[in-house]
Amino acid sequence: MTELEKRVFALKVFILKRRNRTRVAELAGIHLHTISYFINDKHNISLKNVIAIDKAVTTIKSEKYHGDV
Repeated sequence: MTELEKRVFALKVFILKRRNRTRVAELAGIHLHTISYFINDKHNISLKNVIAIDKAVTTIKSEKYHGDV
């Protein structure tokens, strides 16, 4: 498994465990359906959207440690 595949898997696990698809979609600036497609491997999504999802998840994680979530 490549590093990218590991990172994508970790993103999917985080989103599924936290049940925060809507929050990730809002922060990433993409549609909620795109998050669902990403998690369920229904469609190929662009690398641009994967990066946006990664940034959104990173933001959520940092909020957690600062007491904002």
